Amino acid sequence: MEEWNAAIKRKIGFASLTIGKVMSSLGKTPGFCFSSTTQDQLIYSGSLIQTGGGALILDQMNAQENPVLYEEVLMLNMIGYGVFAFSLLQDIEDNILLIRQALSSNLRDVVGALIFLTDRGTWESPGSWIGTMMLATGHFVQALGRNRQLESGAALNEVNSWITAGSWIETGGAFALLLQSLADSR
Repeated sequence: MEEWNAAIKRKIGFASLTIGKVMSSLGKTPGFCFSSTTQDQLIYSGSLIQTGGGALILDQMNAQENPVLYEEVLMLNMIGYGVFAFSLLQDIEDNILLIRQALSSNLRDVVGALIFLTDRGTWESPGSWIGTMMLATGHFVQALGRNRQLESGAALNEVNSWITAGSWIETGGAFALLLQSLADSR
C-alpha cells in the first residue's frame, strides 16, 4: 500500500510540474493576447505549482540510493525559489536585479538537472534522461534570453524568443518525465 501511495504521489508531482510549466510557458509566449497582468499571474502561479510538484517528486524519490544527490538538488531549488520569492515579497522594482536573479535561477536549474544526469537511475528509462536533458536545455536557453534582456535593458516581463523557446523546451521535458512516470506504473 505504501509503495502504491508513493507512486501516486510521484505521478501527481510530475503532473503538477507539467501543468505549472505549461502555465508559465503560456505567460512567456507573446503571441497570446493576454494582458500583462494575466501573463504575470500565469508565470507566478505556474511557478508555485512547479515548486509544489517538484517538492513532491523529490520527496518520493528513492533518496536512500543517493541521499547527497537529492539533498543537493533540493537545496539548489529552494535557494533559487527562495531568493526570487523574497524579492517579490519585498516588491523590488529594480529590473536589472530581478533579471540577474532569474538568470541565476535558470543556471542553478541547469546545474540541478546535470546533477540528476549523474545518477544511474536517470539513465534506466529513455523518458527520464530525455526529459532531464530537455529541462537543462530549456533552462540554458532561457538563461541566454535573460542575458539578452540585460544587454538590451528590457524589463523582466518583456520576454524574447529565447525565453519563450526555453520555456516550451522545459515544458516538453516535464511532459516526457510525466509520460515516463505513467509508463512505469504499468
